[in-house]
Amino acid sequence: MKLNNDSNPDSAADWSLLPHDPGRFFDLSTGFDRKDLKRSYNRLLRLYKPEKHPAEFQQIRAAYEDLERRLRYGEARPASGEANWSSADGPATAPHSGREHSADSAKTDSDRDESSGGGDAVAVEAIDLEALAGRLESGAESLSAAYNALVKKQHKTPPDFYALALMGDATRPPEELLLLRWLLKGLQSWPGDSALSQLVYGYLRTQAPIETLPALLVMISRTIANDGFYRLTEGAWERLLRQRPFEVFAKTLERCEANVAEGAAGDPAIGGRVAFYLFALRYALWKDTRDWKERALEFVEEHFDQMPEHLVNDLDGLMIVREYLAHRAEFVAAHPLRARLDAVLEAAYTRDQLEIDRMMVDCQREVLASPEAVAEAFPATDSPACRAFFPLWAWLSDDTASRLAPPVEEAQDLKLWKGRVIRLLTESKAAPSWQSTLWTLAHAFRGAFTIAVIVFVGIVAFSLGFLGIMAFVMPERGGDIDGTVGLGMIVGFAVMAAACLAFWRWFPHLLKDTVWGAFCQRMADRCYRRIWRPRAFDFMRRSVLDFFTFRELVAQAAAEAPPDERTWISHFIQQDFGLAVYSIAQRFQE
Repeated sequence: MKLNNDSNPDSAADWSLLPHDPGRFFDLSTGFDRKDLKRSYNRLLRLYKPEKHPAEFQQIRAAYEDLERRLRYGEARPASGEANWSSADGPATAPHSGREHSADSAKTDSDRDESSGGGDAVAVEAIDLEALAGRLESGAESLSAAYNALVKKQHKTPPDFYALALMGDATRPPEELLLLRWLLKGLQSWPGDSALSQLVYGYLRTQAPIETLPALLVMISRTIANDGFYRLTEGAWERLLRQRPFEVFAKTLERCEANVAEGAAGDPAIGGRVAFYLFALRYALWKDTRDWKERALEFVEEHFDQMPEHLVNDLDGLMIVREYLAHRAEFVAAHPLRARLDAVLEAAYTRDQLEIDRMMVDCQREVLASPEAVAEAFPATDSPACRAFFPLWAWLSDDTASRLAPPVEEAQDLKLWKGRVIRLLTESKAAPSWQSTLWTLAHAFRGAFTIAVIVFVGIVAFSLGFLGIMAFVMPERGGDIDGTVGLGMIVGFAVMAAACLAFWRWFPHLLKDTVWGAFCQRMADRCYRRIWRPRAFDFMRRSVLDFFTFRELVAQAAAEAPPDERTWISHFIQQDFGLAVYSIAQRFQE
């Protein structure tokens, strides 16, 4: 399968649905899950490739991250327009104030304004933001007057808090953080408002200066002291994990969790915390040099029975990463190409998608260009390090290929390919070499050697039986040589027959399991590395056949033939991670 470099985005997406209705934008039906979302996302990226359509890609990525995060945290799937106020009530997009804020949090008048709202039964009229904008632009009302009047409003709606955030940010010193503070106060009054949550999340994810994030997160943990804190602030934590040492993340989270635990006393909800831990562990497993990752995993496993079903696959994936990291040092030290593959694996969990895709494609094409290096990096012997590496590599490679190339849809003609595989095994078996010649000669002499050994054992057994009779019986017979010799012959032949029969049944197995078995293993290993394996790599290159299909066909063909070199070829192919890695790389051909 080759990468699809052609894009035809005409009429492929309805951009008017973003950002307020990402579900319909991705053409998702009711009850969609994360797998459905991922398939639709990959389909759009194959049309709107980042290098050709950077603006469209950014919109698609933002919409995907929004929906994916909601699904992970178990938030209700947004219906059309759920995350947006009507045109009379408020805007559909997050504000972009263009101003930076420091971490200082001096008290302001707005901090002392206690607004009610969400729990009151009083009918509340929202501010008309479009009308307000018109009055401000025309000069009919000053910004300060409009702000002060809205501050005094007793029952505030989400659009009111949004207007206060924008006007406060424009009229007061930036160190007062009024944009963020008013949005947070709105969430306190209207905890279920998706638009306010999106505004806070977007500000922390993209606008807040990185150096202020630790202080901002601690401040938010005092305001939103419940399980929803993790969903609201995940974007900020991701920035810390990517751009700051892991110790900054761990220390900040410890302070925040102390506030959340104190504020959420008696609240049994832990779904947000579990989802956040699974998210953060993607980075922590690679970056944490202390013990936070172990404590986080212990917490997740302790609450496994309370974990939402859609998060179980995330935990399983982390366990695969953990198993690989336990063998990582051994894997990387074996060959420079392995270190290259390891760098891509780490990037897949700690860097941006565009960088991941670029690194993955470059690495796969490097693998494809040098099967000799792959064969050298992955010897034809099984190892715990390779067993731990391959599932992770296969999964991440498939994930990247699903964004860059169409899915594999054509059916393979297995009967045709089986015939070709049989021909490959037959030709490989007949390939001339000194190893195969020596092996053939050893096969021919094996039977003769076995017979010679049994004859020798028979002679020795006969001699011992005969001489034993002559030594112990003849003195008792007073020198009766003829009678003693006859008895000795009978006993000698009996001992010889018993010894030969025992060796006939036992010695071939001993020879096979020790001397002959070790010889065959050594010769088969040499033949595979020097003769059979290059032919297998060439077959994979020409056929572009999936490795697992190839492996199954080889096993079937070898099983249908008498035990010989083809049995050994199948034995080595079944455990050849080099062939498997090379096969995966073929999906990334230009």
